[in-house]
Amino acid sequence: MKEYSINQSPFYKCHNKKKLAKILGVSISELRNIGKKIYYREFINKKGRVVYEPNSYIKKIQSKINDLIGRIEKPYWLQGGIKKRSNITNSMLHKKSYYFLILDIKKFFENCQRYYVYLFFKNKMKMSSDCSNILADICTYNGKLVTGSPSSVLISFFSYEDMFINIFSLLDTNQVLSVYVDDITISSTLPIVDPHCLKHEINSVLKKYGHSLNLEKSKYYGKSEFKKITGVVVSPKNELKVPNDHRKKIVDGINKIDNIGERSKLSGRLSYASQIEPNIFPTIKAINKKIR
Repeated sequence: MKEYSINQSPFYKCHNKKKLAKILGVSISELRNIGKKIYYREFINKKGRVVYEPNSYIKKIQSKINDLIGRIEKPYWLQGGIKKRSNITNSMLHKKSYYFLILDIKKFFENCQRYYVYLFFKNKMKMSSDCSNILADICTYNGKLVTGSPSSVLISFFSYEDMFINIFSLLDTNQVLSVYVDDITISSTLPIVDPHCLKHEINSVLKKYGHSLNLEKSKYYGKSEFKKITGVVVSPKNELKVPNDHRKKIVDGINKIDNIGERSKLSGRLSYASQIEPNIFPTIKAINKKIR
């Protein structure tokens, strides 16, 4: 998808509800009563996280917003929520590095406030206050961004873009940054001078915007260590590797291959692993292919 500058977005300088309704693909009466149609289902996912799933009507509109926002130019170091970018491409950015500082933003979506979403549409998109308020209401729930909304990842970046740019400005020219939703990775071919200090400088920036690091999850890796970044391992030899827990699931899956459901899981796990290590498990791949 070809990206364009923010001033080319259909949302840019949208000052009336009639135009906004057309952009979102709804009638003007629907737009005026949109607040009455916002419903979410709360549940706990397999990872133990609270997810708020919007109803199909709102989800469709959020997907439309996400599609249009997704066409705006984004920095190369932003890897989450973008087509053709993933946790794997995130790790690829750091493949040539030896030293890593891995950081995690604490309760990121929960602390992404509606006010900042409103400011994005009002100040950066230069929309009218009423249109900005409508979009902020559509994109948030109970005054914050939520896991489960298709627009949350990109909206979180653009609403807090200044925060991430401030973090980027702290880095040396030989350091590589990537942001994958709430995961921040900083790497370098040279030792990172005082990673503890850098971590706290970044935390200070985050706090100015109502965020903070999960200090318990922060980790610094040296040259001789295997580094796990967003589900991918970078070896001391600068090779991308499939994590051991994922390898084990594949090996265990071969023993359950007669079960159709398990066979489907095995195929998915092999496909994912092959994106990281193309030549992984040739024998298991051959068996899986033969019985499909």
